Amino acid sequence: MELRDRYGEFQARGAEVIALAVAPPEAVEGVRASIGAPFPMLADPDHRAAPEVARPPDFTLEGAGGGTLTLSEYLARGPVVLVFFQRCG
Repeated sequence: MELRDRYGEFQARGAEVIALAVAPPEAVEGVRASIGAPFPMLADPDHRAAPEVARPPDFTLEGAGGGTLTLSEYLARGPVVLVFFQRCG
């Protein structure tokens, strides 16, 4: 898992990674243990932290390699992690 492998880079830049899963605590702990996540993983089975996580807004953006990327297309394949950068370069 690239996020796990690059966790130190986030910390070196003063950022913290926290995963939020819409799942019960025991399921989240099982995933955390199986992937060896060094960052905290929080369980939010009742959607209290972010009710919109259950149905995120869809959007289409230009991909770095050309073409377009649509969130709904990726969600159809499985779980998605969104990482937002304040600036690149």
